[in-house]
Amino acid sequence: MIKKDLIELDVINNSLKNNGYVIIKNFLTENTKNRFKEFVVAKISQLNKDRFSINENDLENTVISEFINSSEFVKFCDNFEEKKRFDNLKFNSHYLINFTRKKKKTDEYFSFHYDAFINTIIIPININNEQSSNFSMGLELIPNYRKLTHSMILNLFQKILIQNKLFKFFSNTHLFKFFYKTIKIKLNFDEILIFNGFRTLHSHSISNTNTEKEKARLIIHVYNPFINNKLDRTIFKNIQKKREIKK
Repeated sequence: MIKKDLIELDVINNSLKNNGYVIIKNFLTENTKNRFKEFVVAKISQLNKDRFSINENDLENTVISEFINSSEFVKFCDNFEEKKRFDNLKFNSHYLINFTRKKKKTDEYFSFHYDAFINTIIIPININNEQSSNFSMGLELIPNYRKLTHSMILNLFQKILIQNKLFKFFSNTHLFKFFYKTIKIKLNFDEILIFNGFRTLHSHSISNTNTEKEKARLIIHVYNPFINNKLDRTIFKNIQKKREIKK
């Protein structure tokens, strides 16, 4: 599933620590990439929607859940350094397949946020057999903008400060560009992105290339530090319910 001989864990952890993100080339085996593509192409045909997200509740017993829960992938994630700051934090994940064919008006604006999980992994899925060196998707990052916290209350307070309409309006102004220096990440089809989703402010890119191109990706979040918190579980369940595909 994973090309283990090409993975340099020291390089990954050093880049996550110093830069907040790392891009890895040729992470998956060809067989895994092909299986992902076949699964997503079948879902696109089955659902017949211009955009959709399918989370782990609807991905049980599929090639996606098989990959996420494989010993190879879990062992790979267990080597991430940041999650070791939390005692006895076991592997946990939230993952989804995201597909978009046509852009919406909201795609034309930044929407910065923090993730609830420590690390985020984005894997482009080459549904149209494009060249591996072709541009797949883009993200805007403000790496390691906040610190990890053991406080659920502080975590929510920090998210509320950012994830609101006022900040969203501000993030789409020239003033925002003056105060905040974002890093634009451009992924090719032979690359995956790993970044510190909990600490890094991030948004989709709003270039025409990104918003107008049919694309699919597997988004994986690993290590929720508040996995046992009742309030966190309630919030997470509500988010999942809103994302459910209406059948």
